[in-house]
Amino acid sequence: MGYAAFESGPDHATLTRNEAGEITSVQELPKNKKGSYRIASTTDYDATFRVHGEKTDFGYNVNLAATDTFIREIRADTGSQPDPVAIPDLLTAQQEYHDFMPVKLIYDKAAGTGKHHADVDKASDGQTQLVAPLMPYDQRSERFAPDDFTLSPDDHSLTCPRGRVSTTAYRSQSGDGRSFRFTPAQCADCPLFAQCRGDQVPASHIRQVFISDHRSILAKARTYAQTPQFRLDLKLRSTVERIIANLVRYHGARRAHRRGRLLCDFQAKMCATAFNLRQWLRRLQRQAQAPPAVPTA
Repeated sequence: MGYAAFESGPDHATLTRNEAGEITSVQELPKNKKGSYRIASTTDYDATFRVHGEKTDFGYNVNLAATDTFIREIRADTGSQPDPVAIPDLLTAQQEYHDFMPVKLIYDKAAGTGKHHADVDKASDGQTQLVAPLMPYDQRSERFAPDDFTLSPDDHSLTCPRGRVSTTAYRSQSGDGRSFRFTPAQCADCPLFAQCRGDQVPASHIRQVFISDHRSILAKARTYAQTPQFRLDLKLRSTVERIIANLVRYHGARRAHRRGRLLCDFQAKMCATAFNLRQWLRRLQRQAQAPPAVPTA
């Protein structure tokens, strides 16, 4: 049972196998490298809890990529996995099995971070643009955000809105950015102190500013989000919601019929196949019922 648990939670350990495929050792990952997976059922190690709105569901999370007519790719993951995590796999699967890569992938605010934009750019080799409302820096704070600071062209120094410069930076534990530090001496007698640090922060504290490695790609996304085309793109988002509702209501995707992620993934793909066949038959019916074209002289 212990090995099965590790098999279901590969984001917690590294497994070593012999030539027969037997697990010979289990090396637990460091704390900052572990994922968020937790076993939630003794009968289905892959199923986990997912908070959806005001309720909590137990099971699997299905993600799909679709046009306005057909489902291009679909996959089932454990319930606790955030939706945007599946995006790179959806893209690479389309390239592998269909030799197709979409020009744009329209998503909701859950994918509106620099990391997700970078993941899409990497998975598609720059062929796909992620279109999603960007997450605000921090709705709970009036402090200066990282975008209010200026990063030097060589990325070695950071300048605050007051013009003071920090060259002291440390990699974050997540590995996707650096934290620049402004010392109390640098911030002494600054007229923007309260706006930068907050009213309750002592003057003896260090001001840290996190600069993401995805700052440049996020800046491009922010520029595009100000265009009329961005708003037109987001209007297409409702199409996938209708497809999901159709899968749930008519094609058996409401509940998992088997235990285990692989079987649930197979079920999701069969549901999508049934949906696509229905769409194709409807298209053929419309073509058959269409009046014949009038010949032109």
